[in-house]
Amino acid sequence: MSKTRSIPAWLALIRLPNLVTVPGDVLAGCVLVGGSAGLSQPAVPAAVMASLLFYIGGLVMNDLADRATDQHERPNRPLPSGAVSVRAATWLLGVVFTAGLFLAAAGGGAMLAGGVALVVAISGYNLLARTHRAIGAVSMGLCRALNLSFGVVAAHPETWSHEYLVLFVWWWAYVAAVTWLASREMAARQYELDRWLPLLICVVGGGYVFWHAPQWNSEGNTRAFFCLIFAVLITLQSAIRLGTHPVVHLPSGRTRTIDLRTIHPPAIGMMISALIPMQAAVVVGHAESAGGLFVGFLLLVAWPLNRWLARAFAAS
Repeated sequence: MSKTRSIPAWLALIRLPNLVTVPGDVLAGCVLVGGSAGLSQPAVPAAVMASLLFYIGGLVMNDLADRATDQHERPNRPLPSGAVSVRAATWLLGVVFTAGLFLAAAGGGAMLAGGVALVVAISGYNLLARTHRAIGAVSMGLCRALNLSFGVVAAHPETWSHEYLVLFVWWWAYVAAVTWLASREMAARQYELDRWLPLLICVVGGGYVFWHAPQWNSEGNTRAFFCLIFAVLITLQSAIRLGTHPVVHLPSGRTRTIDLRTIHPPAIGMMISALIPMQAAVVVGHAESAGGLFVGFLLLVAWPLNRWLARAFAAS
């Protein structure tokens, strides 16, 4: 078997743990505007699959664009190591984007427009915005917020609510903050106060969504509250890890130096995983049926799956 056909290398290229965080964006968007009934819309399965394909394409494009940098900072990544060829990765990029657009078109004109917007945003990030730290962070946040919108158009809403706009901004801000931190994850120095940004956004955005959700009943509020607390605890733990000092003083009086480049990427991956309980909070808060609650439960189960996969494949 050639290196290009190595399954672990391909799974590393598409950052397998992160794929687990993608369907929840679409499902949260569906439930947000359509309640549990939004999940039963015929376009939803196509929207979930298309969003996964777009995300895979974005990750492959990112590694293609970053392969010169990865040659120095991450030489074990599939492209710089030669485990996956540039030609094969380029073919995969074209296939997944094309297939994603076909699936989006099957859901109607609004979904196709949403798919095109996602492809444009993803390409804009990888080809232009990523070279500037702040612009790149804002651009990546927009990509994930548009993924949420993809679920909204799949549910065929009659109106776009104020609550949707709030959630859109929350998603955008949170992912932008995590991307801001991820842009220097390979730096061998500890993070400063900016490591608390995702936690702050998680608390403020989650609190606003929680207290200003007129569609939620008391049971929905309780379920959503525990999901949001879970997300807050994840981002808190990650922020603490990003503040790890490179020199540890042992009880024996000796010191030990830690390579922070082994600490930062897993902590960033943990912050990305906090999107899962955030998605679950939206779903269980709006679910009026057992089916909707079951989807929320599946999202929560996806979190330990994400963490298990992160042991074998880098999420950031």
